Parts: sequence; structure tokens; C-alpha cells
Amino acid sequence: NKIQITVDDSSTGGGTVTGASLWYRGISNSGIYKEAKMTLNTSVNKWEIAVDETWLDGMGLEYYFTAIDNSLNAGRLPVSPNIFSSSLNFTTPPSITSSVIKFGGTANDYRIVSIPYKLSDAKVSTIFNEVNNGSADKTAWRLLTYGGGTKWNEYPGDFLNIIEGKGYWINVLTAADIKIEGATTPDFDRLNLYSMTLNAGWNQIGNPYTVPISWNEIKTQDANVGTLKVWSGSGYNNGDILNLFEGGFVFVNGSAPVTVKITFPGIPIGGRVQSSDLVSSDLGNDRWQVPFIISQGQYSNNLLSGIGMSDDSNFGFDKNDDLNAPRFINYLEMNFSHPEHLAKRFSRDVVPVQLEYTWEFSIDSNLDGPAELQWDNTGFGNNNKDLFLLDLKAQTLVNMRETTRFSFNPRESSSFKLFFGTNLKSKIKPAKVLLGQAYPNPSNGMTIIPFSLPDESASYQVSLEVFDMMGKKVNTVINGIFNSGFYNSEWDASLGGLSSGIYTYRLAVSSSKGSEVQSGKIVIKKID
Repeated sequence: NKIQITVDDSSTGGGTVTGASLWYRGISNSGIYKEAKMTLNTSVNKWEIAVDETWLDGMGLEYYFTAIDNSLNAGRLPVSPNIFSSSLNFTTPPSITSSVIKFGGTANDYRIVSIPYKLSDAKVSTIFNEVNNGSADKTAWRLLTYGGGTKWNEYPGDFLNIIEGKGYWINVLTAADIKIEGATTPDFDRLNLYSMTLNAGWNQIGNPYTVPISWNEIKTQDANVGTLKVWSGSGYNNGDILNLFEGGFVFVNGSAPVTVKITFPGIPIGGRVQSSDLVSSDLGNDRWQVPFIISQGQYSNNLLSGIGMSDDSNFGFDKNDDLNAPRFINYLEMNFSHPEHLAKRFSRDVVPVQLEYTWEFSIDSNLDGPAELQWDNTGFGNNNKDLFLLDLKAQTLVNMRETTRFSFNPRESSSFKLFFGTNLKSKIKPAKVLLGQAYPNPSNGMTIIPFSLPDESASYQVSLEVFDMMGKKVNTVINGIFNSGFYNSEWDASLGGLSSGIYTYRLAVSSSKGSEVQSGKIVIKKID
């Protein structure tokens, strides 16, 4: 393409124009403008220059002109600080890359996409015409977007057109080369940034530009705008950069919508980042945080969850807390109940500094199979502070200084407590007699059978025995006097010549307050 411009004597102040230049850079390029000398085409009396394709970036070109006369007077068009900008027309339609969409049609193949281009036709059926001819065949592909609360809007029943700045869940069964026909780069530049209005609560957003954006820069414009949540295919993570065609979720605190300008990297609007700076896990400090990883099968809730204390925290929502993004298909979450807040639940709960404190939380999942809660205790520090995890259903108490993981089944155990303080082992008491779930189960060797005794009597007579399906006793695991507390009894199922099958373990507890018996089942699988 060639740019032509008429430069008359008035451009510089009256002398004869002897030279003209084009000053250019890519629209998203924050570097200095480069100069390209123009030549005078005497046949049309215009200064002109051919635009090199390498001058443009993904958004297009921004530029201005200067001219000089024989008296060394200079002129500029347009007058500073204004600039011209030019978008891109594509002779070959851009394609949504396979790095953004994962084909396959399973629940794990959903991804969040956005369409940033200015389109001659924004209908979904036109944009995605390579996918089953754009028809709404849910067995071939699906397209959904967040509708607020627990509602998901789906094409074609709830919408027919793509909206810039919005994110969409997409799942495509069969690989396809999705070309964006009739696309040009969006009509935005440094002096005309895209304005995004975010509703109170969760918003599914998309990158409105064809270059990467930094959400950490954008959210400095308003303290109520939260961290970007991106989907990895196996769970949400906190993120920053959204590339071309990518999207995610953003939470707005408060009750009113917020409008932010979507900046390019390197164009800060101004403001202070309202993000947590808690990096220490030393329990002896006044500012500490312990992140958690929850995993179940191939799903993982990676460091979105945790607890902590800080001198700049409160008991409500603040910059040190975090939230789980809206549930979609499958979910795996740690939740601290906060009914006073719009989100109702926090995934990370950091409170003001306390000598002792107890958090209650749930692990919520619609997945099957065992799960694992993990943490890093290497930074807990050389101090007298304890951190204990209690599985309320199994009444299993875990000293988090002594181990870094806890296995459980969310369908059986979903309620937990976390205790912080000093000398906690002597202070935390069970609420009742409880026989926990044996683990591992099934087993072919060493098995742990937990049980707890409440602080109601000075001592208890306790026996724990194992019986086969005919009611015959095959092992006495323990038999003796025990004080109140949490216990993990060990039974080696590989001893005694037991055959594979289902066995019953029975706990009998008696004291001055009375007696009770509880039982559970365990599957023994012998290895041939």
C-alpha cells in the first residue's frame, strides 16, 4: 500500500517544501517512532511513500507526517499529540489456532475463546461455518457464555452474534480450520482504547485486541476489579496475559458496574495494583499465607486456595483473599463460607493477625474418586506455632508440620477445620466417639483405621477388631485403655493368611458415661 499526501507551503509557514517524512510505529508498540523519508511525485504534486508490511504489528499502524521548507521551518500533521492510525485488511482470513481450541468433544476439551476482529458479519453461523456448516448441532460443537449467577447462555437459543470483549466456552468434536472471514483489525489505538463495562460479580471476558493484553495493568484502574481467572483444561488458575483469541473470568467487588480501559502492555493508565503481597509461609510472622493444591484425577485447583494472616487484612473480602470462578461442567473447590459477601464463598481466606484462629471450609467436587490436599510446610519457620487439619467426618487430625498432603474422598469427607495456634495437640478435642474410614481401601497391606474419643471421660476401654463376612473374628487390632484424643490404628492386612473379600472392622468404646459400638467395611485384595 502507498500513502500519498499533499504538502503545500502553508504546512511549514510559507517557504517552499523541500522534504517530508512519515513517522511510524505499530499501534501496540510503545517504542519510539521511526522515520521514513517521502519522495515528491511531480506528476501529481504529492509526497508519497510505500508502506512496508514489517512496519505494522497485529493491530495496524499509527503515524504522523512532518515537512520542512527551504527556510528550515517545520510542520507536523496531525498537530501533536494527535496521530493517524490504520487498521489491517486480510487478504487471507486469520484462523483460530489449535493452541486456543482443543478439539475432541469431551468435558476436558472446553476452552474459553474470544473474537477480537471487526467483522463484516458477526453471526456465529458465519464465523464458525467450518464447524458443521455453522449449524447448531450440539453433538458436533457447542458455544456458551456466562449469563450471571448459575446461568449459561448457549448458541443458538440465547444468542446469535459474537460480541467483542466477551469470552465464550467452546467445544468442537472434530478438528477444523476456523477462518474469520471478512475480518479487519479492531478500530482502536492508543488514543482510542476499548472500554469494557464489567458487572458486579463474575464476568466472562475476552481479549478485544489482536495483540496480548495484561490484566494486571488493567485492573489498577479500579480496586474493585479482581484477578483474571484462566482455564487450563483441568482447572482454573490465576493469570495475567490474554493473547489473541483468549478469554477468562473477572470478578467485580461491590454492587455497581465498573468500566475500565483495555490498555496495551506498556501503556499504564495509572493506579496501584491491589494484589496480595503475602509471600512468606512462616507461621511466626505477622504476614503469612499457606496456599493449597487440591487434585482429583486429572483436575487440579492450583494455588487458588489457602489461609493466612496479615496486618492489612480484615474478616471480610480484601486484596489478600481469593474466589473460585463460576462452576462449569466439572468443578473442584475449597470454599470458606462468607454469606455476607456477594460471592458467598472465598477460596482463600486471610484474616487479621490472631494468636489463635480456626477456619472452617468445605471441599466441593462433582468428580469421582479419591482427592488429595497438598501444601508446602518447608517455610513454616522455627517457631512454636502449630497448624492442624481436621477431617470432620472421619475425625482425622493432621499435623501439617509433619506431612505435606492429606488424601480423602470428597463424596465421604467434605467438611474440614484448620487450627492455628500454640500447643494445639492438647487443645483440639473430638466432639464425639467416631470410627473413621479405613485407608487405603481397598487394601492389600498396611491399613490405617482412625478413631476419636471425646473429652467426656478420664479414660475409655477401647477394642478394635476385624471380622470376616461369616462373623468370625480374624484380628484384634487394639485392646486397651485410651484417653480422649485422635488416634490412627495400624492393621497389616497381609498377615494372617486372609483371602480377598469384604471385612468388617468394629470399634467398641466404654466409659463411665456408657458404651457404644461402631463399624465399617474394608475390601482386601490379595496380590497373586
